[in-house]
Amino acid sequence: MDDFDFGDFDPVEAEERTTRSRQLQQYCAGALQIAAAVERVFVLFPQFGACLAACDRAFQLSRTLNTPQGILIKGEPGSGKTTVAKYFIRSLPQSDLFDHGFGALLIRLRTAPTTAQAVGAMLRAVKYPFTSVKRTNVHTMRDIAFESIQHHGTRIIFIDQAHSLSYQAGQKRKDVNETTVSDLLVELMDQTGVSLCLLADANFTRLEDVAPALASRVTVREALSEFRNDEYWAGFLCAFARQAKAIALDCLTLPDIQQRTYTATMGNRRRFRRLIVEAVLIASDGGAAAVAKEHLARAFALVTGTASEAPNPYVA
Repeated sequence: MDDFDFGDFDPVEAEERTTRSRQLQQYCAGALQIAAAVERVFVLFPQFGACLAACDRAFQLSRTLNTPQGILIKGEPGSGKTTVAKYFIRSLPQSDLFDHGFGALLIRLRTAPTTAQAVGAMLRAVKYPFTSVKRTNVHTMRDIAFESIQHHGTRIIFIDQAHSLSYQAGQKRKDVNETTVSDLLVELMDQTGVSLCLLADANFTRLEDVAPALASRVTVREALSEFRNDEYWAGFLCAFARQAKAIALDCLTLPDIQQRTYTATMGNRRRFRRLIVEAVLIASDGGAAAVAKEHLARAFALVTGTASEAPNPYVA
């Protein structure tokens, strides 16, 4: 006990060593840039293409014809619904028909949405400086939102989390199966001529049962499903590998890796993107010119965590 040197342990120095260790575990700036480039890769698989074609049609007819144009896209979480909207918005060419950056908008409904929340989301989408909406001013702010949408020439609005329409707060009248937010969307289509694209969970109740008036205007139905372990999955991975120019992803063209990657992601595109981006970070940070099986194994462990019960499909 007398031989113990209390100077052998310095809490401050130990904390500094821990901090330095954490800093060393961070990915370098170059790896982050490469991963960001890979994350931006889009593959136009058949279902995605069908959704884009429906949006193109609604966009073209919007504000030109008096007949309302609406689309409902349903899919499991991670199937790419929001990606459809973001890709469509990002790929829009410039035109004199609408202000730059306002041709297509994306808003997100909250759980149990209210009219005030929905109007506030519209105002934020059109970058209106005052977005505080209350019961006392909701009608005035709604008119401002509609006028701004018309002024900017907006032709289509994507409504993310549209399945929240099933849980809207309150109804106008108990004897009418219409809710305030769905009524707002009907008014939006009728008054501005803008098209709507509802993005909803695969388990979303029939729109006809939730909001008949809105359903009569939103007539196009599209679906995004997770990949099966078939030739479409293999084609998706091969196309992704071809489009990724920042780092070699040739491993994704190998049948063995394709099978393991399906086991790791179950064909879910969000899980795949998270996994491959992490693998790219690991490979790039280590100076590798190509992603290999060991990078995927490490990436799977990182994105699932130590408490995950799922076996690592790349370790075998």
